[in-house]
Amino acid sequence: MGLIAKNHFAKEKGLKEVYPSYVDTTSANYMVIDNMYVASILILHYEKEMEGGFLEKLLALGIDMQLSMYYEKLDTREVLKKITYQIGNTGADMQHASQNQIDMNLMHKKYEDAKYIREKLQIDGEELYHLSLYLLVYANSKKNLETNLSRVENLLYTIGLTRGKRFL
Repeated sequence: MGLIAKNHFAKEKGLKEVYPSYVDTTSANYMVIDNMYVASILILHYEKEMEGGFLEKLLALGIDMQLSMYYEKLDTREVLKKITYQIGNTGADMQHASQNQIDMNLMHKKYEDAKYIREKLQIDGEELYHLSLYLLVYANSKKNLETNLSRVENLLYTIGLTRGKRFL
């Protein structure tokens, strides 16, 4: 990692204008590309059901960012097999668990969530998808970048998305 200057690409004919004049990757929290501070957030965890339009709140922040979304349909049979196994294990654990109320509450929540998802897949015919979101946030100063990242992360938390990792 480090600084990459434009003259590094000077040998490439016709491509000089495509590359930035410099890229500084000396910080672990952000990079600087032509005086723009840039950081990204990878989102891998989210609620079992998301309200329609949840991304509109994110886009309405008015922050300079790019959003990439990747989704993949999961195999319903495989998911049902895993959920049924999980329901059986959790049910058995609940019967033999200690009297710790916190443990019981967590196991009960996990058990009910699994039953709910199984019902949605088997009875309602819904499909399950794996969703990943990648946000690229940028600003004209380090302070503005940190402010923007904080605003984004706070909103992500309120709409049920969990930041997996923040990186360059």
